[in-house]
Amino acid sequence: MKRNLLFILVLLGASSVFAQTTWTARQYCADNGILVDSVAIVAGESVTVDDITFTAHGATNWFYRAGEGEFEYNGVTYGCDQVQGQSNGKAGYIDGGNISSVAVFQATKDGSLDLTFKFGYNKPYYVAEFSLDDLDVVDLSSADEVLPFAYNNAEFWGGYWSSTDGTYYYPGDAGPVDGGVTYFTGCTIDIVADHVYYCWASGSKIMVAGFTFTPKEDPGAANIISSKATVVKTEYFNIQGVRLSAPVNGVTIIKNTMSDGSIITKKGVFVK
Repeated sequence: MKRNLLFILVLLGASSVFAQTTWTARQYCADNGILVDSVAIVAGESVTVDDITFTAHGATNWFYRAGEGEFEYNGVTYGCDQVQGQSNGKAGYIDGGNISSVAVFQATKDGSLDLTFKFGYNKPYYVAEFSLDDLDVVDLSSADEVLPFAYNNAEFWGGYWSSTDGTYYYPGDAGPVDGGVTYFTGCTIDIVADHVYYCWASGSKIMVAGFTFTPKEDPGAANIISSKATVVKTEYFNIQGVRLSAPVNGVTIIKNTMSDGSIITKKGVFVK
């Protein structure tokens, strides 16, 4: 008589793998029926996508500006459309006089943020990082008070974007910039959960084309791999760790070596 095999599979130490999130101004405006040169995001309004929130900080609303074509940053393609703040940023601080247009980001998980934008060739760019407690006490109108919160030892603080390769540089570190051409680029920021990141340009209405947020992998998901990887080797063990030639009746540990070099371990309960 033919035997049936019941196989119950449990992933050891498994938890969900965090997916990359991409938001673009072009898609957002298309999905919401926003016309070119119309209000795209009300000042102070937030847009939350999965684990990250983008707030359009400013004295006035942000508008949808159309752009032709596409560009790529860190392997992700963005349209050249932008949401644009309407108040110029200040040099080294956020407010003061008029409220600057600032792209503000906050995530619920640690991760990496790629922020892309259209940039002015002669406009200094800044990123500041605050904890929630910092924001309760820091005076955002004071350059002296904001400076200690410059992101990552002032990695992005008062420098410029190169028109040749889109990299960030300080005066004297790169060649001249061609002011007659429009440029798009991006910066990558390491995000700490529940910290707040302010991104702005001095003397420029910041123009955000889009962003991609990639949460860090949960340590418990170390054995979970991309669906693109394939199994290249399978081994079986009993619960004492002794290698088996095949699954046995009862509990069997299955170790799969994947094409990307990672290993996924599963516990199978076989009942014949």
